[in-house]
Formats: sequence, structure tokens, C-alpha cells
Amino acid sequence: MLAHRGRAAQAREGAANLAQISLARGEGLVASFVQAQPGIVELALGNYREALAAAQEVFAADPPDLGIKLLPDLVEAACRAGEEKTAAMGLARLRQRASASGTPWAPGLLARAQAILADDDGEAEDLYREALTELSRTEAAVDLARAHLLYGEWLRRQCRRRDARGQLRTAHESLTRWAPTRSPSVHE
Repeated sequence: MLAHRGRAAQAREGAANLAQISLARGEGLVASFVQAQPGIVELALGNYREALAAAQEVFAADPPDLGIKLLPDLVEAACRAGEEKTAAMGLARLRQRASASGTPWAPGLLARAQAILADDDGEAEDLYREALTELSRTEAAVDLARAHLLYGEWLRRQCRRRDARGQLRTAHESLTRWAPTRSPSVHE
């Protein structure tokens, strides 16, 4: 949550501590998750080239337990960094995995990523709405909040400030609902 809220120093500290904990306990899933944190922090801060570099490391490793979760971040970072070929590669892998998922979460992530890359305004809006619909049927609160955020930012760029305000408010409220006060400790 710290990474998604843009609290870079705390997120980096927490990720480093969590990496130590997960390695000490032999928890591979947590270690994969921690590997992704630098990209999430940089994406939240608008450092798209750095976010893309971190996401490409995870993309290359393609951890089965975390790969699909990070593909929308790779698409977003690549798109914002002007790396259309990389964004298309990430989207292709996400499309393949989402079709095999059988849950509303993966199609929601796919629609969110497709919306970012959509050339047509009507198509982008439909895809953002589809992402919100699918993700609202899941327990993935952060992914839903990110969909609200990206849709709100898109609406603002379309000069639809009133519509954007509601989406951005929802994203802000969702992402600030959880307020970790400290980073995990190796001794916990």
C-alpha cells in the first residue's frame, strides 16, 4: 500500500525488510512480490522509465505466482515511457493469461491495460468501465482503486473534470483507507 500511495522511502524500507524476512523463512511467493515493489513505487511516483526497467526484470523472470499481477504495470509503464513495442508484448501476455483465468480479476486487469493503449476515446472509456465492473466483482481493492485512478486521470485529460473528480476521489479514498504506520521488521 505504501508503494501505491507514493510513499517511496517507506515502501523501499518495507520491501527491503520484507525481502529479508521472506528469504529467512524460505517464502518464495513473498520474495516474488518483494521483487516487484521497486516498479510499483516508481510507477506511483511517475518515474516511468525506472518503473519499466523494474517491471521488465519481473517480465523476463515471469514468476508464475506473480506474473499476471504485474503485467498491467508493465503495460502502463511502457506506454507512459513511449515504449509501444514493450507495452504490446506485455498486453499480449496478459491477454493470453486472462483468457485462461476464469475469474473477473484477470479480465478486469486486461481491460484496464487495454484502455491505457486504446487509440479511440470511446473504446478507452468502454474499457475503463469494463475494468471497473470486473474488478468490483473481486476482492482486489488495490487493482480496483488503480482502475479508478487511471480512469480519472484519463477523464481529466479529456477535459471532463467533473467526471474525473468522482473517479479520483474514489481512488484516493480506497488507497488511503489502509494506513500502515510502520514497516515490517525482520524480528516479527
